[in-house]
Amino acid sequence: FKIGNVRERKFSELWNDTENPVLAMFREKTKFLKGKCASCEYKELCGGGCRIRAYAEYGDILAEDPLCPFNPE
Repeated sequence: FKIGNVRERKFSELWNDTENPVLAMFREKTKFLKGKCASCEYKELCGGGCRIRAYAEYGDILAEDPLCPFNPE
């Protein structure tokens, strides 16, 4: 995911850039989570787990964390 160049702009400027849809999604990722993470009551505590594991397993950065130990009944 390309978000900018820290040699040209401070990371804080890149992170707060409202024009960048990738970073907007990361800043508010719990709103966009999929799978069991989308409805999990703990998602605000863990932030939706590990986005890299989700991407590696499902090819979707917003998919559920495959190693999450919580299994809602």
